[in-house]
Amino acid sequence: MLHNFFTIAFRNLFKNKGFSLINISGLAIGMAAAALIFMVINYQRSFDEFHLKKARIYEVWNKAPISGKMSAWNNTPQPLARA
Repeated sequence: MLHNFFTIAFRNLFKNKGFSLINISGLAIGMAAAALIFMVINYQRSFDEFHLKKARIYEVWNKAPISGKMSAWNNTPQPLARA
């Protein structure tokens, strides 16, 4: 029974080559995109995980009005590190 299913599937693949190529390539691209998204999310979630007190890590941002708009950036002066 299983052999019959594979025989019919291969016959349909070779009978409709263009349609099969589009479907298989779409599936491959979708799987690759899903794997890439998973790897990016995994990398982002594992950032700074090697610190012993990782729950106490904070990022300091500067805010200042520039040309009438409030701007923010994460570069701070070096003496601020001691604080």
